Amino acid sequence: MLVGSLVPEGYGAALAQVSSTLSELATLHRETERQQRELTRRAEELQRLNRDLEESNRGVRSLHAALDEKAENLQRASDVKSREVAIARIRDALSKAGLGSRTKDRRASAITWSSR
Repeated sequence: MLVGSLVPEGYGAALAQVSSTLSELATLHRETERQQRELTRRAEELQRLNRDLEESNRGVRSLHAALDEKAENLQRASDVKSREVAIARIRDALSKAGLGSRTKDRRASAITWSSR
């Protein structure tokens, strides 16, 4: 009867090293999978945030266009007001110079003539 080991003495240490390396490899694999799941989660969150940002940007552009339109309307109203004030000043000056009634009469006749 033989009593002893069939595996040479150096193989035991090598097998222990292989076992340790495989254990470390499995741990690294699990960590890599966890990191991959985290990256996927972050990519999905980034896509959602980009969609939200695009929607907000469309809203801001819409508001900007509305503000531009209002600014144009205000500018036109200001221009009309300035012309009306200038006309009123001219009429006042003409009236003070004694030319106001003739100017009004001519304007009234021009309006009457053009409406015929």
